[in-house]
Amino acid sequence: MQARTQPRTAVAKSAAKSEPYLWLHLAGIAALPLFLDVCLAGLRASSTLPRPFVLLLVAVAGIAPIVWMQWQRPFGIFSLLVVALKPEQLSQMQRRILAQFKAPIGRIVTLIVAGLALTILWQLNQWIPEIRLVSVAGGRWGGLLLAMVSFLLAHLVLQVPASVLPVLLTPDSKLMPPYPTAKIAEDFTLIGLRVRQILPMVSPAPVEPVELAPVEPAPVEPEPVELVPPSQPVDAPASDSRSVPATADATQDAAQPVKASPATASPAAVKQASGSALISIAVPEQTASSPADKPQPELQPEPRIIHSLAELILPDSSPQVSQTIVTINAPAPEIAAPEISAPETLPPDPEPHVKNTIVQIVIP
Repeated sequence: MQARTQPRTAVAKSAAKSEPYLWLHLAGIAALPLFLDVCLAGLRASSTLPRPFVLLLVAVAGIAPIVWMQWQRPFGIFSLLVVALKPEQLSQMQRRILAQFKAPIGRIVTLIVAGLALTILWQLNQWIPEIRLVSVAGGRWGGLLLAMVSFLLAHLVLQVPASVLPVLLTPDSKLMPPYPTAKIAEDFTLIGLRVRQILPMVSPAPVEPVELAPVEPAPVEPEPVELVPPSQPVDAPASDSRSVPATADATQDAAQPVKASPATASPAAVKQASGSALISIAVPEQTASSPADKPQPELQPEPRIIHSLAELILPDSSPQVSQTIVTINAPAPEIAAPEISAPETLPPDPEPHVKNTIVQIVIP
């Protein structure tokens, strides 16, 4: 039986999650503490200026440009520091990733991150009195300019990684169609020199087929079938003589009768048991002239009382007889009045048949 094999399944990595540019910009959030520290130093240097005026200028300069950029022309993710990939060098999957930054969820993330940046700026303003006065080139106006630029960069490194997260969480099957190459430069912000290649090209992970073990069918145990051999005719001895060998043992007080198997086909052998004797009488066998399809009559045993073994001799007409089991119970040492139970013989038949007659004598 041929074993069945389960269908193959494929395991492939997400192409968006394997894009190195996404992970590089997600890791850019590590620069956030550095820019916030510089911004705090600039706020302390400009502490002699009116506080609401400083907060307003820093907030507008640091939040408005980034929010407008992410809302209108999202940051081109396929860039690094001062270089960016040319639009015609982007693969189809990269253009699908780029188009995902134009999704409506990107604008929602932009507004949420802008509110978070304002909260951080307010907290920095609360820490100004605890910071030691530092000298900055340009005095208090130089400090204000430093605070504005550093807060702008802090907001940028916070906004870009936040916009990358929704793309990483989107399955490849749900990404938007590839963005047109001709419109990438117009609809996205590409900062720096445009080059043909920055990082090595990363092709999608190949599909690896997984071979599953074949399913073997459960073994089926065949049911045993008993073959019944056909009945074979048994050759009868040529002589028509009848022999009555008998043995007796008078040393046993009681004995159970021993019955011979009715399947005995050959001339019966005398088998002696403890306290019993078997007497075999041979009668003519069924001749070949007897029809094979003639039904055999069913013999019914009938008890009969005989007084001597001479009465066991069958008639000369050789009637059809079946196997006979004769049990003789008599006191030792002489057989006075045996009781024999034997089936009734059938009427004479011109076509004689041979069966075995077994006489069992049980002597106590």
